[in-house]
Amino acid sequence: HDDTGSLGYRLHTDGKTVVYITDTIADPESFELARNADLLLHECYFRNSMEERALETGHSYSSIVGRFAAAAKATRLALIHINPLDPEPEFCLREVMEHFQGAFLVIDNQEIDL
Repeated sequence: HDDTGSLGYRLHTDGKTVVYITDTIADPESFELARNADLLLHECYFRNSMEERALETGHSYSSIVGRFAAAAKATRLALIHINPLDPEPEFCLREVMEHFQGAFLVIDNQEIDL
């Protein structure tokens, strides 16, 4: 899906599926791309309290990312592209986990086993 200039990738390796959805809002049109991913990497730039700002800027917010992962039936959700000015990124994780339990924050240079 690319109406906003954002891209998503679906990769298959060793019988596993990894989906990487870049700097964009969680969009229902991307469900098929993300469907049944073993690992979904998705931006989660804003907390729920910043929903309006997220929509204005084309970013995602916590609840929409959690609902997207659940609807896509992903196994795990790696939260990427968190607002660097947010003093407590774990807050986004807690909000996401209200909708999708298999979520975690990614840190720079982290390796993730499939």
